[in-house]
Amino acid sequence: MKTAVILAGGKGTRLKPLSLSRPKPLFPLCNRPIIDYIIELVKRNGFDRLIVIVRYLGDMIRSFLNENNINAIIPNIDPLDTADAIRKISNLLSGNFLVTMGDVLAEVNLREFYNYHLLKKGIATIALRPVENPLEYGLVILDKNSRIVLFLEKPITQEIYFASIAFLSPNYLSHENLVNTGFYMFNEEILDIVVEKKFLMDWGKHVFPYLLENGYSIYGWIFRGYWIDIGRHLSYLKAHWDLMSGKVNMFKFPGTYENGIWFQGSVKIGENVQLKPPVVLGDNVVIQDNATIGPYTVIGNNVEIGFNSVIEKSVIWEDVDVLSESEVVESIVANNVTIGRYSKVKKAVIGAYSLVEENVKILENVKIGLKRKSVKVLSLDKI
Repeated sequence: MKTAVILAGGKGTRLKPLSLSRPKPLFPLCNRPIIDYIIELVKRNGFDRLIVIVRYLGDMIRSFLNENNINAIIPNIDPLDTADAIRKISNLLSGNFLVTMGDVLAEVNLREFYNYHLLKKGIATIALRPVENPLEYGLVILDKNSRIVLFLEKPITQEIYFASIAFLSPNYLSHENLVNTGFYMFNEEILDIVVEKKFLMDWGKHVFPYLLENGYSIYGWIFRGYWIDIGRHLSYLKAHWDLMSGKVNMFKFPGTYENGIWFQGSVKIGENVQLKPPVVLGDNVVIQDNATIGPYTVIGNNVEIGFNSVIEKSVIWEDVDVLSESEVVESIVANNVTIGRYSKVKKAVIGAYSLVEENVKILENVKIGLKRKSVKVLSLDKI
């Protein structure tokens, strides 16, 4: 029996205001929670024992797992960080096990990853992927035997430059920007270390540097399949666009498919409505006359779009009213929101329980709903 640990306790600070009312692992991706994709991934690859670590808004994740009859152990712990979570469940772990973050969308062959880890016999193996810009991730440099010789957690530009100079040699794989994808394999020796060294709290900031400094063997396993860290608003939108465009082949989301449109339940469509694929429509959706939906748009359950409204390249969560003559473009609208008539929302994020009043223009990089309460937008650049 192979064990996978999903770390699903983060606050999602960079995703405020969306994360104020919902934990990041439950953010919908084409109306299916992120964590559901991760669970499918690990189960497909033979990890039949699942441990899910929750903290921030953890009861919501517990409820989702229980309501969907997902067989998982959810320990009653209060982890302070990613490595501390493993420390506090060390009694549940033995042998070799997988640890993954609860906020990624990836197509990765975890069976191959697991076998590679067994072959190398290191204390840990990190799944790596080349990217163009490594600044937001942990940058890794390998030697010619794929052993990690340098680990920089979210490096600054100068650190990348000096590292590339220092390791400019045929003996090192520094020609690619190899980043930490948040998939780790460990053998049980790691448990003794994190239990004994209680100051090791985070994998990237503390544990991996400590292991390297003390001569432990950590290996890198490179894959080139699809992977995205859903840590920012734009990457959250992009994950939707990639799913709808077919860049992610492993996963399916609910619904019947017709000519680029996914219908996930009851949809009432008025006259002269334009559906520009790809579009995902949830259950109990009403689209009034002359509205335009898409392309690259996801509409959640219990949403009504008013007549002459335009929704384009956006994600709308559940229980939302977009009133007549309004526009939502390249934006994210959380649950229980009302967009007033004649209003325009462009490249913005609207948090849960917000009211955008009539005839309001919300422009690029504006985020509404940064407190845990209902928010009114009376005027932001009146049209």
